Amino acid sequence: MGIKSWLQNKATKSQRNEVETFLVSLRGADPEVLDHVLASTMYYAAYFEARGKNVYEMGQWIFQKDYMFFPVEVGQMIKAQQKQNTTSSTPGLMVWLFSARALLEPQLRLTGREVWAELARATDLSEALADEMRRATIMNGALEISDRIFDKDLVPLGLENLER
Repeated sequence: MGIKSWLQNKATKSQRNEVETFLVSLRGADPEVLDHVLASTMYYAAYFEARGKNVYEMGQWIFQKDYMFFPVEVGQMIKAQQKQNTTSSTPGLMVWLFSARALLEPQLRLTGREVWAELARATDLSEALADEMRRATIMNGALEISDRIFDKDLVPLGLENLER
């Protein structure tokens, strides 16, 4: 095994540990917490869509040269929120980070699907919460965000639950 393979395996293992820690928190979450996580996930889907990235179709564009650094972009957004101590919507960004990694790295695909399976336990209230987040953003004039209809049942292509 060369140094490149060794580093790749080490990075994949680290990423798997991160998503598994996140999964533990989702599995133990109350419905209200899941609603908030899914709401922030849908909110950021609208945020990215306003910037030309339909994250629900990420499996179709993530391998293109111009988009392969999307996980780095999302990671930087998470770090910026942590630095500013404004982490209430960070779980939504984490979902997109883990989803991008799962699509790029086949060894992480199953954990990516598991994240979305846990989010499927959220209630319809998550859609209203996402809409509330968007309205607050529009009122503050802080960010551009799309007017996408929020649908709690949407899952990124490639991370759908496998029926066995």
